[in-house]
Amino acid sequence: MDRSINLAIVGATGLVGEAIIKLLADRKFPVGELFVLASENGAGSKIAFAGKTLTVSTAEDFDFSQVEVVLFAAGASVSQALAPAAAEAGAVVVDLSPAYRYEADIPLVVADVNDEMLAQAREQNLVACADASTVQLLRALKPLTELGPLQDVVVTQFQAASATGKSGVDQLAQQSVRLLNGLSPSEAAQAQIAFNVLPVSGQIQENGFTSEELKLMLETRRILAD
Repeated sequence: MDRSINLAIVGATGLVGEAIIKLLADRKFPVGELFVLASENGAGSKIAFAGKTLTVSTAEDFDFSQVEVVLFAAGASVSQALAPAAAEAGAVVVDLSPAYRYEADIPLVVADVNDEMLAQAREQNLVACADASTVQLLRALKPLTELGPLQDVVVTQFQAASATGKSGVDQLAQQSVRLLNGLSPSEAAQAQIAFNVLPVSGQIQENGFTSEELKLMLETRRILAD
């Protein structure tokens, strides 16, 4: 890529935002100006990037016309509130939340699986990214679909505590310390996640599947157009 891109990250202080910033630096992505955005709670904090110290600004007050691309990594409610304004301002929105994954006119993309869908991104200035579990599954299934039609796929999915963000990581750390000191895992009525495996991820739905299972199935079918 010969030119630089002005880029904004909404949710820059979260686990995913931090990982994105690290990847941009590690891969020497041609960032012109990088704007790191978060909620009021995160505003004013400092983030290091490419030898610079960036100050986190409030996403709600940001002028998205300053950038060409916005990465949303702050959850569905934030994406629903701010992504339309960012797209209207002319920026291409890449949304990592589930907010737009099932919108018929919004492309749902997994890199190297259905890249051709990116051409539709300019229609709404918005592209949705599949869930991390779906991405891993489809990167494995795509070569198989080229050999022949898939009949059945059986998936065993393992979710880390970090899937719920910093709160999950903090809960895991706190419970680990308590258990190693001979205390109960939590003072609150929370499930024990430290030194444990829970059999259900997500909420049980009326059809018997969990929300995590349905997400994996629906996203996979949509991306493979199957």
